[in-house]
Parts: sequence; structure tokens; C-alpha cells
Amino acid sequence: MLVASIVHLMTKHNPVLLPKLITSTALEAELDQTPDLERLKNVKTILAIAKIKIISSQFILERIAELQKLGFSCYDAAHIASAERSQADIFLTTDDRLIKKAQKNLQSINVKINNPMQWLVEVL
Repeated sequence: MLVASIVHLMTKHNPVLLPKLITSTALEAELDQTPDLERLKNVKTILAIAKIKIISSQFILERIAELQKLGFSCYDAAHIASAERSQADIFLTTDDRLIKKAQKNLQSINVKINNPMQWLVEVL
């Protein structure tokens, strides 16, 4: 699990670089569909240290609809809307399809979206 490895590496070697993890009701809903119980356990362990949780709201729902019009899936749109709502500095994902779609819609997205490995190279 790439993101878990990065979080572990950063915590161990330079906790100052550790980002504030943010979770959301959208992420929890998507995780509830994960059939791999070991992966689910690992992700939930990481999310347990999240200090901020974005709850669905009218803003989130309206933003999801806007993002879906740009071609994002419901879950991807919910994750982006949650990241925007929390004013996250960056939204890390290993979903290359989401990253490419976000790059095509830079003017319409209010949060930087990047792959964890690429981001780690940039911050170190």
C-alpha cells in the first residue's frame, strides 16, 4: 500500500513533513465497499490519525454535481469536493485516471491533485 508506506516513512524520518490527514464521509462510504479486508484494515489504521473529517453538506453535494459534469465519477467528485472544502494543500491519489482528468480540468479544480510518490519527491 503506497500511501501507507509514505506516511510511515515520513513519520519515522521527518515527522515535520507529515501532512495533516483528512478523512471524509465519502471516503468512508467508498471504503465500506472494499472486499480486501486486510487492505481495509490498513487504510482504517492510517485514517485513525486523521484530525479532520469532512461531513457531507449542501456545498459538497453541489460541488459533486459540478465535478460530475466535468466527467468525474461520483466518488472521485466527492473526494475532490471534500478536499476543496477542507482547503487541503494537496489531494494524494494513486488513481492515474483521476489525476489525468484533473490535469485536463485545472481551471475548475481548487485543490492540487498528485500521485503520492511524485509528491514525496517534490517535498523531499
